[in-house]
Amino acid sequence: MGFYDALGVQTVITASETLTRLGGSRMAPETLAAMAEAAASFVPMDALQARAGEIIAEITRLARRSPDVNQRSGVSVRASIADYESLLANAAFRDKELRSAAITAPIGARLAHRLPQQTLKRAFAVLLALVALNMLREAFS
Repeated sequence: MGFYDALGVQTVITASETLTRLGGSRMAPETLAAMAEAAASFVPMDALQARAGEIIAEITRLARRSPDVNQRSGVSVRASIADYESLLANAAFRDKELRSAAITAPIGARLAHRLPQQTLKRAFAVLLALVALNMLREAFS
């Protein structure tokens, strides 16, 4: 009996490689090994983020020095420390979003599996229309 069988959760087949909007995904063995190693220890997040920033900055510097990265080759490097700071700000914002998603996602998943596909498509179309109208309202106000 597998992990999901023990939980009573049905597995699905996806046609998008290892990506799925249903959640849960297969990962490369290297990713799993790195995650297992990282999960075995606690680290201060600010130290981890600072080190990640240093690595991103070094990769950016190396890419900018590369003769293969130029306008002629069609490859450009626009990454910078500002991108890293933006990444951190986005992560903090997402953390707040994920807390609320942890509450609403199971409800949405249950509804998505119980409602007919046509109903879901119509509901999504209405949602897209509302988002578009809101964007237009904000653009002209």
